[in-house]
Amino acid sequence: MKPPRRSGLALLACAFVSAGPLVAVLCADVGTWTEFSGEVIRAADITLARGTAAARLVRGNTEVSFSAAQGAIAFDYQPAPFDFRGQALTCREASTALRTGGQHRFAGGPATALFALGGYRGFTSYRSAWLNEYYRQQYSSLSGTPGLDAFRPAAPAGRDASFGGRWEYIKGNAFAQLTAGYAQDRVAPGYEIDFAGLRRSPDTLATTSAALAFENVLSPRVRSRAEVRVADTSGRELRVGGEAEARAALGEAWIARAQIGGAREQPAFSARFAGLAIERELGRSVSVYAEGRLYRDTGEIENALLFTSAAPALRSQSVGVGLRHDGDRWSWRIVVARLHTDFAPTNLNTDFFRQLYRDRDWLTLQAALSARF
Repeated sequence: MKPPRRSGLALLACAFVSAGPLVAVLCADVGTWTEFSGEVIRAADITLARGTAAARLVRGNTEVSFSAAQGAIAFDYQPAPFDFRGQALTCREASTALRTGGQHRFAGGPATALFALGGYRGFTSYRSAWLNEYYRQQYSSLSGTPGLDAFRPAAPAGRDASFGGRWEYIKGNAFAQLTAGYAQDRVAPGYEIDFAGLRRSPDTLATTSAALAFENVLSPRVRSRAEVRVADTSGRELRVGGEAEARAALGEAWIARAQIGGAREQPAFSARFAGLAIERELGRSVSVYAEGRLYRDTGEIENALLFTSAAPALRSQSVGVGLRHDGDRWSWRIVVARLHTDFAPTNLNTDFFRQLYRDRDWLTLQAALSARF
């Protein structure tokens, strides 16, 4: 496969958002922030990279943001030892995403209107890219056979929109936020073959969602946030999830952040996670922090009788350290983390995907630079 080409659309967007100083000169009453960030996540056989350029414009009670992101996935495809149709090779995929959002606070009142719009093109996860290669090797030779669905390479893309409002029901201390959204995704479809022939699953999913969140200042040193989410995706049952977070100042230089959450979907899926971070100020504008996170789920719901690519149960844990500088004009942060993923063993229905769902150790590097003009 050819290496990913750089997206001209992403380059154009990056050039636009990097023009913060020019915007500030042309619109003297507009505050402008720009940020450039990058992330690399690497395992022995997979590398994920993503770069983002963003700008935020503030004028009076109105704030608007724009961002453009370019992603890249490279992985060594390795079939199961008994997959005689499979061939080991290196695959590379690219993705592009654009997003805008904003808010407007109504003068003299506690209400703020919110909106967000976004879209992407290309593979956004190594799992979907891996499965697309698997199905290509298995079934592309069957294309054109009478009575069978033809294999078609996946062309993932999607768009989404959300709107909502924020209500400050206790001035400066308590907020409620309600948002509703709709997303449409063209995904990498699955294939099944049986006595009736080759069948291709739907490749377009529609999701309607809603979220209700509360933020409260419980004391001069403690702030909390809680959120409940509901998502209805075509072809699936309703998924309900939520999370709670608390931030506490432990002293003049120490801050702690704790987070718990989970999700459920009938008939048998559940997930839960917990995280903790401790931060210490080293000086007037520099802080160092350490964080850890645990995650566990019961595995994807299997809806096939004999053969399925559904992921088995997963446990993961990560630890990381970071350094952050917050200046009057320039800010930056660097984070290094280790992540271990532990899948349950595959079974007879999923053994063809044992290389996809094998345990991995990941190294994550994140860096960001932002400026205010």
